[in-house]
Amino acid sequence: MKKVAFVTYAAAPYRMKQFEEYSKYAEIQAYYISEKMVDRSWDLSGERNFSEEKLPIAFKIKGMGAIHTNLKKIVKANDLIIIGGYSSATYILLSILCKWYKKPSVILLDGISPGKLKEGGTGLKNLIKKFVLHNSAAVFGNGTVAKRYFSEVLNYQKKVYPQILTSNIEVIMSYEDEKEQLRKQLCAKYAIDPNKIIISYSGRLLAQKNVKDIIDALVKLDREDIHFIIFGGGTAEQEKDLVEYGISNNISMSITGFIEEQSLLYKHYYMSDLFILPSINDAWGLVVNEAMAAKLPIIVSDGCGCSLDLVKEGENGYVYKGGDSEELAKKIGIILSNKDILSMGESSYEIIQQWTFKNSAKSFNRMVTELVK
Repeated sequence: MKKVAFVTYAAAPYRMKQFEEYSKYAEIQAYYISEKMVDRSWDLSGERNFSEEKLPIAFKIKGMGAIHTNLKKIVKANDLIIIGGYSSATYILLSILCKWYKKPSVILLDGISPGKLKEGGTGLKNLIKKFVLHNSAAVFGNGTVAKRYFSEVLNYQKKVYPQILTSNIEVIMSYEDEKEQLRKQLCAKYAIDPNKIIISYSGRLLAQKNVKDIIDALVKLDREDIHFIIFGGGTAEQEKDLVEYGISNNISMSITGFIEEQSLLYKHYYMSDLFILPSINDAWGLVVNEAMAAKLPIIVSDGCGCSLDLVKEGENGYVYKGGDSEELAKKIGIILSNKDILSMGESSYEIIQQWTFKNSAKSFNRMVTELVK
């Protein structure tokens, strides 16, 4: 089997499952450059069919991250090196080493906010990107937004292979038969009336996630039959601020706090009737993949990379202009007034069928076969 090294930031649930599928086609070695091996506090216990290693830092460069050790060894030991970006000093050096040792390198991109498609390719950072891309054999990019970014903004002429990044949707789908029971149990847990319309958001409470957009939209709707729940959370101060904001606007809402176990998070989608991702700037939004696997209608801001692929206007949901709570309120109203709202959830389910780790692995195998001779 061919040996493929992934040099990326840190471990994450979706990446673990992705590597497991890729390991059917190549010998995978994952190298992490973050000072913490795991991104966030996820529970990533379990056996692996691929190797992992956290790279020690050799030294730091102000404004460019760090140079990590063993980079030459990684390049020489593998047939293909997949680099998780182009701005870190380690990524730049890897690109140079791959060129020197005549090993193909591929740039990995999980997505990018659609707003970046309108930006011109200028400045020092852009020059660095183009330098690393010039040394690369291809790009492994997720979604339409990645493909357009490389072709339209960076004028990249080489091939962009579809990464098809997703979450563990098969596990989410497996809970469908438990939907009624899960809704009843989870509503009881969070003291929510199960007869209410439950609108959900999943993720952290960062400013760029723009969660207050949802509260502002619900204020405009002025309906007492809606409950808003956040699957996730933030710091105690962030959660307190948001709850107080909701209470001051007379919005019925709950925050679960961080859900460490992925399978438990997946079950939470089944207590919801509608899912919203209001981010102003979001490279993709894997929580949308997850909500669609649970047959939920979705509303996504135009600042989310997934909006170009996963939302079919009027079929499974809507895209709205991020920050425009008036437009968001209208989109929510349209969906809730739809007598056939369940069909929108079914459309989400059908669309997300193609966004699987198996299809991602097939694309990965095609890339490795074509680039490694």
